[in-house]
Amino acid sequence: MLGLGLSIALVVAAIAALTTASPAVEPESRLALQRRAVPILEFNCNEFPQVCKTQCYGAYCAGNGDLLRYDKPDKKEKRNRRKQAGCEKSGGNRCSVKKNHIIGFQCDEFPYASSSPKGSVTARLNKCVPKAENNKQGGQLNKFYQQQCGSQPCDFQVKMTNGGALCNPGNKMALDIACRTEKINIEQPGAQGPASDSDSSDDGSDMDLAKRDYFKAASIVKRYLTSAGREVELEGDHNIGRSILQVVARNETLHEEQINEDNEEDDFDYMDDNLDIREEIVVKLI
Repeated sequence: MLGLGLSIALVVAAIAALTTASPAVEPESRLALQRRAVPILEFNCNEFPQVCKTQCYGAYCAGNGDLLRYDKPDKKEKRNRRKQAGCEKSGGNRCSVKKNHIIGFQCDEFPYASSSPKGSVTARLNKCVPKAENNKQGGQLNKFYQQQCGSQPCDFQVKMTNGGALCNPGNKMALDIACRTEKINIEQPGAQGPASDSDSSDDGSDMDLAKRDYFKAASIVKRYLTSAGREVELEGDHNIGRSILQVVARNETLHEEQINEDNEEDDFDYMDDNLDIREEIVVKLI
């Protein structure tokens, strides 16, 4: 009995030692798993160049970053966020014909009214963009939220390809120049109070540019190969195994008709049946 008791004690001690000395997942591995769990939503800036400028300026010049959380805000919270960005204001926003802007433009905000940045900076801003571009990206975001996120809160990283220096965080000198050049087109009003019943994203007002810039430090960008045989540039490490998602139209002709339609704010469901999500996996560091 003594021998059996001693054997059991030794086994228990050995298991305890292994558990203490070797955690199930090393810290670096946990970080890698967390990063891989966040999909990359890729936008092709050739499809909406002006909208991309809003995003890239907001992410890399204003300091919001490109890691966002879809937090499923209600309509009231979306309106408050649009007001913070300067897109919701009584009297007419600068993109409105009521403020003598040419017809066919909308106020595009970043971060999206449907999301919040995951970093320490929240600097909501806006830019006047063609209505068709704004609708096109709105439809893609809506499809992503519904299909990929299951209409539930989720984290994701945005990646803008073919966006030039403004969308390339790996070249600090070129990025800083692009940020200063684009700043004249960006309105960054800063935090404000809640939106009121008289405020409208159709008729907000002009505000001065923010006096403060958060130009982002250069990131380490590496080239990777995807499962589709495509080469992509991604920031940092721990990208192997990550999903890169693109929302694509089944019928481009129909899609062009849809994005030029007048639609209610945030109502992009009518585009869903004509949109698919294409997935690639990051498989190799080049």
